[in-house]
Amino acid sequence: MTDNMVLERLTSEDDSDGDDSGDDEERGVIMQRGGRIAEDITTAIKLLRMHASKTTGSPSNLRYVLEYFLTLTSTPEGLSSLSLFWPQILQCYTSLFPLVGGVTGHRIRSLYADFLLAVSGASTKLCLELVWHIRAGVNWGRSFNVGDAQKVKILVQIEASFNGEIWGTGKAATEGRFRPTKHQQTLIWAMLRREGASNRDMLRGSVKRRVAEKMGGDMKAKGKHFVGQLTIMRELGTAAAECFKIQDVSSRPEFLEASLERINTLLKPPNGNEGLVCENPVGGGGERILGLVEKEGRVFRSKARTPILVYFEIESTLPPAEEREVWLRERDEPLGGGKDPGMGIESFRRIGVFGGDKGITDVHIRELLLAAQSRTASRRPSEIKEDEGIRQLRELLNVRGGSVATTDSAVDAGQVDERLKGSGKISTSLAEAIKVYKEGLINKEELIHIAEKDEVFQTERSKARGANVEFWTSETWVDKKARIRLSSPSGNLPNWDLVGLIVKANDDVRQETFVMQIIQLCGEIWKLEGVNLTVKPYGIIGTGGSTGAIECVPNAISIDALKQQRKETNKDPSLLSWFSSLEQPEKKKENFVSSLAAYAIISHLLLIKDRHNGNILLDFDGNIVHIDFGFILGIAPGNQFSLETAPFKFTSEMVEVLGGKDGDLYFKFMNLFTRGFLALQPYGDKLCEIVKITADGSSFPCFQNKTPTEIDTIIDALRKRFNPEGDQESTVAHCFKLVRESKDSSGTLNYDRFQYYSQGYLF
Repeated sequence: MTDNMVLERLTSEDDSDGDDSGDDEERGVIMQRGGRIAEDITTAIKLLRMHASKTTGSPSNLRYVLEYFLTLTSTPEGLSSLSLFWPQILQCYTSLFPLVGGVTGHRIRSLYADFLLAVSGASTKLCLELVWHIRAGVNWGRSFNVGDAQKVKILVQIEASFNGEIWGTGKAATEGRFRPTKHQQTLIWAMLRREGASNRDMLRGSVKRRVAEKMGGDMKAKGKHFVGQLTIMRELGTAAAECFKIQDVSSRPEFLEASLERINTLLKPPNGNEGLVCENPVGGGGERILGLVEKEGRVFRSKARTPILVYFEIESTLPPAEEREVWLRERDEPLGGGKDPGMGIESFRRIGVFGGDKGITDVHIRELLLAAQSRTASRRPSEIKEDEGIRQLRELLNVRGGSVATTDSAVDAGQVDERLKGSGKISTSLAEAIKVYKEGLINKEELIHIAEKDEVFQTERSKARGANVEFWTSETWVDKKARIRLSSPSGNLPNWDLVGLIVKANDDVRQETFVMQIIQLCGEIWKLEGVNLTVKPYGIIGTGGSTGAIECVPNAISIDALKQQRKETNKDPSLLSWFSSLEQPEKKKENFVSSLAAYAIISHLLLIKDRHNGNILLDFDGNIVHIDFGFILGIAPGNQFSLETAPFKFTSEMVEVLGGKDGDLYFKFMNLFTRGFLALQPYGDKLCEIVKITADGSSFPCFQNKTPTEIDTIIDALRKRFNPEGDQESTVAHCFKLVRESKDSSGTLNYDRFQYYSQGYLF
């Protein structure tokens, strides 16, 4: 059988209604070969959409498509691919409602439900996303219908399956809402009896057994994780919603701290009972939550909602500690970190702070402590000459009149050690150093070394305190991690880490999740095609129709906040001036170019609007990162009167960073933009197919209340933006035209002006 014959068999319509005749083994071989020919999962997604139609679908062919997806869960690589396209697979299921389609529709829904239950047992992460997706579409009130009963049935069955049961209360999966009325019970039990009468509308038992054997795992342990994850996200969403109800804005931080303290008692009950088992909500798995940092929470303000920023302490089990340490350092450390000759460990330098000085930050102190604890934990206190170390420290403090630390967290040196009475106040970092010195974990040379670095840092920080911008002056991400780690009882764990999360209530973030999926796919395509373009996807999860969580981007700040900070310190707020103040400015400009071109292409293809400087970040390495994707694919602030008419944002200030229109970096931008566009062009139909599946029955703002004809118009317009009919030469000319139309666009400038006068965003 040729490849063409395989594809023809796969994509052929099956007009039989319930006829499962045919060679199962042959069909299985066809499906496997089809997956290999396609070389990616998007072809299988297209087949899924074809055979899962509630009116014209084919149950017999659908079974093999779903079994193909299920087998992907048995390998890490396959599970990763399935995870990336899981939103579309769930959307295909959602499109099967309301219940129409007669016998064929019923059989298709039964097969799909069996598949979803099987995947839930293989991957708790996908199971949680399934529950959140389905729960968002249930009408719990008087409009509860047969379709809602089908959805609730799956939610209850999923939770019961972790206990080896087929039915239960569904308390966690339904948030306690499953208290069925007589009418609802009648609908659900009738459905269960109907499905129990026949088992032909299920995946083959042999396929499910093979997957279960490969995945293994303790189902009860998975059940605890399932319940714990649902509970903590519900509690965080409730905290965000309740903060908005508090009229006295000044009382909101106190309420949030109390809420985080209460949630921590669920994670670590004071009576010693087992707490909730949870993982990093936006992680890839294997990152156990140790607790919330209660005093670090922050409440944001807006007219319609109060997002909250919270920090999780986590312990990672993957990868191994040595590899993870290298990975974390590469992720968190700004460029320019070097070896500290005194201690022989990595040091971190603040970039662009203190007027571009390569001065010392308090992370030197904290990282030195952590390294010393790890290196000398086996020392005995008797090996430390404690009196000599304290004496030298007292002399140092007396010479300078105590530490220059004057923050509220500064402590009296005499309270840390009686022999330091009269030596003034010292920083909490130095106080911690004294404690570990007395415990025998560092020697006197290390103690004095830390004290000297502390003096330099406190002096520099007192100069910069007027900037009043937390992220880039008083504390970088790596500073925050080190500070929290030192004060945490769990900070000595080798794989300890910190994760920031913005939790939203009264806000649907599922459209943002969809955009992030497309950004990630574009990034993968560019890697595959060898194009040096940079995007920085971050985790987003929708935990319902009005709640969700977004991962914080480490070491990044909005362009607006950066300009505010530089204006307040009487510095030139232009991007060029900021880049000039950095270490390795040319290297960071290169990063700026590769990321600017990447997001420019994506912005044009998806029509991403509302691109004011509060929605564009810069990280320490000069990379652009776009956030907040509420306006895409034709919807924009002002609707048909939108000011943002350019293909993408490309301001004169950005051109200035590139050296002007005749600069080398400008030509590199043009080159990368063109190469990136050409690399995506062959994948245009597949990306359009993903968007089309997502649009079917979607409640996303860009698709909501759209007729099938209007959806087709959106997809056709997207396809045309890939310039599919153009050859390479005409596509290059098309790319140059897009850049010309975007450069110094009056619409972009006017929108930035509007946002400045209405919201205060600098440009």
